[in-house]
Amino acid sequence: MDLKGEFRLPARRDAVWAALNDPAVLGACIPGCERLEMTSPGRMETTVSFRIGPIRLRLNGVIRLENV
Repeated sequence: MDLKGEFRLPARRDAVWAALNDPAVLGACIPGCERLEMTSPGRMETTVSFRIGPIRLRLNGVIRLENV
Protein backbone atom coordinates (compact mmCIF):
# COMPACT_ATOMS: atom_id res chain seq x y z
CA MET A 1 0.00 0.00 0.00
CA ASP A 2 1.38 3.40 -0.90
CA LEU A 3 -0.22 6.32 0.92
CA LYS A 4 0.49 9.90 -0.10
CA GLY A 5 -0.93 13.24 0.87
CA GLU A 6 -0.67 16.05 3.34
CA PHE A 7 -2.60 17.05 6.45
CA ARG A 8 -1.73 19.73 9.01
CA LEU A 9 -2.31 18.84 12.65
CA PRO A 10 -2.92 21.49 15.31
CA ALA A 11 -0.22 20.02 17.61
CA ARG A 12 3.44 20.43 18.42
CA ARG A 13 5.80 18.68 16.02
CA ASP A 14 7.47 16.60 18.76
CA ALA A 15 4.08 15.36 20.04
CA VAL A 16 3.00 14.31 16.53
CA TRP A 17 6.34 12.57 15.90
CA ALA A 18 6.05 10.64 19.17
CA ALA A 19 2.49 9.55 18.30
CA LEU A 20 3.50 8.40 14.79
CA ASN A 21 6.16 6.17 16.33
CA ASP A 22 3.98 4.77 19.14
CA PRO A 23 2.50 1.35 18.28
CA ALA A 24 -0.41 1.89 20.71
CA VAL A 25 -1.45 5.12 18.97
CA LEU A 26 -1.05 3.69 15.46
CA GLY A 27 -2.90 0.49 16.40
CA ALA A 28 -5.86 2.54 17.61
CA CYS A 29 -5.99 4.27 14.20
CA ILE A 30 -6.12 1.03 12.17
CA PRO A 31 -9.64 -0.48 12.02
CA GLY A 32 -9.63 -4.11 13.21
CA CYS A 33 -6.05 -3.97 14.50
CA GLU A 34 -5.55 -6.78 17.01
CA ARG A 35 -1.79 -6.48 17.40
CA LEU A 36 0.85 -3.92 16.46
CA GLU A 37 4.34 -4.30 17.84
CA MET A 38 7.64 -2.61 17.08
CA THR A 39 10.14 -5.28 16.02
CA SER A 40 12.97 -2.92 15.13
CA PRO A 41 13.34 0.83 14.52
CA GLY A 42 11.08 1.68 11.58
CA ARG A 43 9.46 -1.77 11.41
CA MET A 44 6.26 -3.04 13.05
CA GLU A 45 4.38 -6.31 12.73
CA THR A 46 0.60 -6.30 12.79
CA THR A 47 -2.44 -8.53 12.84
CA VAL A 48 -5.71 -7.09 11.50
CA SER A 49 -9.10 -8.78 11.29
CA PHE A 50 -12.24 -7.75 9.45
CA ARG A 51 -15.38 -9.14 7.87
CA ILE A 52 -16.56 -9.00 4.29
CA GLY A 53 -20.11 -10.35 4.27
CA PRO A 54 -20.02 -13.88 5.74
CA ILE A 55 -16.22 -14.10 5.45
CA ARG A 56 -13.99 -13.17 8.35
CA LEU A 57 -10.33 -12.49 7.58
CA ARG A 58 -7.31 -12.22 9.84
CA LEU A 59 -4.23 -10.86 8.11
CA ASN A 60 -0.65 -10.52 9.32
CA GLY A 61 1.56 -7.85 7.87
CA VAL A 62 4.52 -5.54 8.27
CA ILE A 63 4.49 -1.75 8.50
CA ARG A 64 7.71 -0.07 7.45
CA LEU A 65 8.42 3.57 8.15
CA GLU A 66 10.58 4.88 5.30
CA ASN A 67 12.09 8.26 4.49
CA VAL A 68 11.59 9.48 8.03
